[in-house]
Amino acid sequence: MRYVRMPFRLRRLIAAFCLVALTATLSCLTRAEGPEKYDLQGVRLVVWDSLQAKFPGHSDYSEEVSRVISAFCLETGVTVDLHYAERREVLELLSDPGPRQEPHLVFSGEWPVISGNLQDIRGDVDPELFIDAAQAYWMRDDRLFGIPAFIQWTGTAVKGAGALDETGAGDDPDTELPPPEPARTGYWVDSPAFLRCALDAPGASWDAERVIEYLEWAKDSFGLYTADPLLSWQTGEVDALYPVNPYLYKWLKVSQSGDVSVKIVPPETPFGDSRFHYTVPAYVVLCEEAREKAAAAQLGRRLAASLGRWAARTLGCIPALIDDMPIFNLESDFTYAERRRLWDSVSQGKSVAPDISEYLETSSLAGALVDPLEMFLSGKSTAGDLKELIRGAFSRHTRP
Repeated sequence: MRYVRMPFRLRRLIAAFCLVALTATLSCLTRAEGPEKYDLQGVRLVVWDSLQAKFPGHSDYSEEVSRVISAFCLETGVTVDLHYAERREVLELLSDPGPRQEPHLVFSGEWPVISGNLQDIRGDVDPELFIDAAQAYWMRDDRLFGIPAFIQWTGTAVKGAGALDETGAGDDPDTELPPPEPARTGYWVDSPAFLRCALDAPGASWDAERVIEYLEWAKDSFGLYTADPLLSWQTGEVDALYPVNPYLYKWLKVSQSGDVSVKIVPPETPFGDSRFHYTVPAYVVLCEEAREKAAAAQLGRRLAASLGRWAARTLGCIPALIDDMPIFNLESDFTYAERRRLWDSVSQGKSVAPDISEYLETSSLAGALVDPLEMFLSGKSTAGDLKELIRGAFSRHTRP
């Protein structure tokens, strides 16, 4: 066998690359999960988590939760009581300003809020472990109030956009997918995201004039409202759905026939650039006692990491941990163009978890607007009727 000597410059380049790779690997292996200040033996935690949707070909995620908790208890000597809570329970818990002994650790759900009950966990969890958008979502005045799990986006699902990929245009992040025809978009007026995707966007605000402007634009752009958008999608009456979160998008993908593709694109709004709306679900710590707080933060860190990886693989969400970004890039089932569009919205966005009083106020307002919205968007009331009803709702559901 003939020996071919490698050029010196090439050998230096390969050696330098290997050194960088080794350093990065050692850094990941030695990065601490969090400071271990206390002996946690005998600590008891009450944990509220949320059940995740089940999809064909994927295991029940609750089995992974049980595995993570069992391993944590075995290693630390902590006892954990697990309860799967509904969104209503979590909001009621965080709305109560009074002192509370338990639960100690709570999963925020897809619409997180910050309340006075949440503990600053920066001393137990390093914010630098997380991507900037996830970290910023839960930081206030240099304090960290949540352990981010993943970025949950909301967009518009478009049917039949796969034809672009045959020419390569679909994989070019600078090439826009054709917008759905105005009369062929199904939309859910009663979805919390219908108003939030537009009114939480940069340049928008929750006021009567903005809502009126948005609704007039939506009627012109999406067409008349129909009571069952999903049925309209299945029968071919619409070729786009809005708003769509990762859970619904996953269901659309697995239920769609093989010859029709489904793409996710940023939702259009009349207020500036089109971007994906996003939130950052997280685990929040409510207990103040030092050992309980340290135990809750450590367990929350493990549960958040596990959930972030599951969400990246199963739903196409962006994991909050920097070290888990390769999972999103390699296992999310998105093309490079789709990942780029999602990442651009997140990296350029400035979303933060709302204060619970603000969230409850806008949620109450959105609920009061559902009937006027449906009446106007279905063509049963005029723009003049809409303006009167919306201004009346704002006067009753917002503080002066």
